[in-house]
Amino acid sequence: MISGSRAVLTVLFVAILAVLVEGCGNTFRPTIVSIPGNAGDPASLQQAVVLSTNPIGPGSATHINGSGDTNVGVVTVGVNPVFLAKIGSSRAVIINGDQTLSFYLALLPLATAVNTVTQPANSTTAIAAAASSNGNIYVANSGTNSVTVVPGNQNVAVGNVTVDPTPVAVATNAASNKAYVLSQGGTVRVIDTLDSAVTPAVLTVGTNPIWAVASADGQLVFVVNQGSNSVSLIDTLTDTVVGLPIPTGASPNFAFYDAKLKRLYVNNSGENSITVIKADQYDLVHSVFPTALATIPLSAGPLPTSLTVLADGSRAYVARGGCPAGASHLTLHTVAAVAACTGNLVSVVDTLGLRELRTITVGSGAISIDSIVDSSRVYVVNGNLGTVSVIKTSTDSELLRIAMPQQDPTCTSACPLQTPFMVRTYP
Repeated sequence: MISGSRAVLTVLFVAILAVLVEGCGNTFRPTIVSIPGNAGDPASLQQAVVLSTNPIGPGSATHINGSGDTNVGVVTVGVNPVFLAKIGSSRAVIINGDQTLSFYLALLPLATAVNTVTQPANSTTAIAAAASSNGNIYVANSGTNSVTVVPGNQNVAVGNVTVDPTPVAVATNAASNKAYVLSQGGTVRVIDTLDSAVTPAVLTVGTNPIWAVASADGQLVFVVNQGSNSVSLIDTLTDTVVGLPIPTGASPNFAFYDAKLKRLYVNNSGENSITVIKADQYDLVHSVFPTALATIPLSAGPLPTSLTVLADGSRAYVARGGCPAGASHLTLHTVAAVAACTGNLVSVVDTLGLRELRTITVGSGAISIDSIVDSSRVYVVNGNLGTVSVIKTSTDSELLRIAMPQQDPTCTSACPLQTPFMVRTYP
């Protein structure tokens, strides 16, 4: 009787929590497909969310339980999804190729619903998004030189703001009410997230900026310059580019900020290496800036595509998808682009010794990777196989592979799977 009461209370709690987070007064479109079976330890809400594209229909987001290593739900999203962004530690926003955005509560995939937001008519080729400290969403539209603004408390696009040509990425931080928009021409524009106005200053960084991330304290934004093999520093108090560009390896395409050791890890897609930047000291007045700590060589094999660092700071895991040099989130969301990436390795890097420890064999097309908050699991997208590898970090071994949804849900034999291309973990 006691266990039955607990079950009822658990269901009621989950339902109430979903309502509180999603708000009221909005029209929702339920699109959750429940997967029967053991969902793992209910005490943990840790999730890995895997975004997949489907050549014959809508895409999907598959949820993997962090403690149970099981598929606990599939969310149907829009056609030709291109990017998955986190809103705080609990919600997801997915950019779709049909000029819509899908919003939902990522931590409760079986007890929530999807809110679909249509972008303004002049929003083409949406490619990346980020959430500000007040919950607003900023979506970079590379085809129309604009950023779509979605207030966090409204779930409706209120319009676009104009930025420099071909925006490719957006970075925000919790310490300031600002969003930083990168454009391929080598500039960054700053949006005041309180009123969504673009500030007059044009910040010049390196050649072909491709990615940006803020430090945990919000003092700096790190801009990855793919064309000039460097990282530029932006001071968020003065909104100026400070110090000298920090050199990286060839064709960097992604960076991960490690809040534990206060370091930036840069993936070098044009060579078998990653660059580590020491970012624990910064003093603009006394000209103390982050510096390159090491460029760590990786063993021979496929080129690296992305990386993650465990929350405890002990190891970095590098997905070696073997994509053409320079491949990034701008292209790696189509079946054709993923097919060109045939690498199947993950390099494990000792972050204290600054050396590669070992490699782990996964599936073909290892193009995206992320780690869970308790540092026990790493998730690797196997784009060409339609699966995700779950790595157990205590043994640095592949624990299992989880299949993505079928392209055709009515198929009963030899059914092609959707193509996964991006993974993000929650909270």
